[in-house]
Amino acid sequence: IGPYPFSPEFQERAVALALHDRGFYARSRRFYRPEYFEAPHLADLVCVLGSFYDKHRAVPSLEMFPDVVTDAATTRGSRPVVVTAWRAAAERVTAAPATDDGYVREKMLDWVRSQTMASTAMRISEMYDMARRNGGVNGHHVEFLKIMEDAVAACADGAGATWLDYFDDLVPRVFADSNALRTTTGYPTLDAALEGGIDRGELFQFLGGWSKGKTSLLVGMARGCLLHRLRVLVVTNEVSPRRWASRIDRAILGKTRAEILADPKRSIRQIARLRQVKGRLLIHGYPSGTATCDDIEALLVRLRDEEGFLPDRLIVDYADEMAPVRNVDHRLGQLEIYSGLRAIAQRWDIAVATAGQADASADGATVVKGKMQAEAKGKNAIVDICVSISQTPEEEAKTPRPECRLCCVKFREGGKFPPLPYEFDVSRGVILPAG
Repeated sequence: IGPYPFSPEFQERAVALALHDRGFYARSRRFYRPEYFEAPHLADLVCVLGSFYDKHRAVPSLEMFPDVVTDAATTRGSRPVVVTAWRAAAERVTAAPATDDGYVREKMLDWVRSQTMASTAMRISEMYDMARRNGGVNGHHVEFLKIMEDAVAACADGAGATWLDYFDDLVPRVFADSNALRTTTGYPTLDAALEGGIDRGELFQFLGGWSKGKTSLLVGMARGCLLHRLRVLVVTNEVSPRRWASRIDRAILGKTRAEILADPKRSIRQIARLRQVKGRLLIHGYPSGTATCDDIEALLVRLRDEEGFLPDRLIVDYADEMAPVRNVDHRLGQLEIYSGLRAIAQRWDIAVATAGQADASADGATVVKGKMQAEAKGKNAIVDICVSISQTPEEEAKTPRPECRLCCVKFREGGKFPPLPYEFDVSRGVILPAG
């Protein structure tokens, strides 16, 4: 295979794609080889990228890549003019917009598939001629099948499959266990109890009864992720996107709606300042009971290809209001929805958070337990982390702020933790650590 039959500008975008979509590079390294790139400076960049990935099992960030390239050129003992040229090329690549990533990805995959199938046909033809010269082809069916299996594997995008070399992954894995890959829940005490937050590929659930603050907790999570420079996608099928955004306004500012309206210009300036932290928040609404997991996945594809937006956190408000893809009874439909959300987390390598409805027995319970899941208790087996909102009548009646506790129902990667005290600030639509 190779070299690419693409223009130098397209090949430059192909390198940029590897930095924008790290999962694509990990799945498609077989055709990110220096010899495929005709421009020498791009071949050098791809060589540096491959060496970095081999060492760390990760793709450098856009901000880090120019420094990685500069260090690699310096280590090789290159002349200063060469080091400068390498860095300039790396900065051009990192500055490329992500708007064309979908087009570049499909063109590259189409080219690889055609090249692979042509190569496979030639190999099978050669083996067939050799077998005929040696007296028959009957004994070579195993080799034929192996070649075809290799071709199918080479042509697959592999978006749903993952693999890991145990020993090569040792260093990044150990460091990741001390927080590197976990993302915040938006609540410091809950992050500490969960050993750093939610990991990519995990499904997180807040479980609570009617009007116990499930959406408020998700709003606080979105706020916390935004302040931690994460990209957040909120899918709401309960309230409108604008109402969801208004609740985040109050959570960020710590003001009631009346206080915001008393000085709207100041509020706008304060929220606009958040753009400097480089997080991003998109809110997409669906009519209640209509969104399916397929709809959400199609939305992720569209945002990736058209906006260059790949979220770090997907927040679904909430899963119990979604529709199953298949026409099944309600209980089985709920299990299908939760399994679908967890599959999205794994396929897209993002953390997914949602809320679940507890049944009537949870009302006033000292501790809301997993067996109180409404409709389908099997959801407990699907989620990776489940945290319940427990509130007695006495806690609900407390002034000036009602209180509650966040209790661990399930934490797949660790043991249960003690209840965490929280209190409601109803006028601002948030739940805060007590005190």
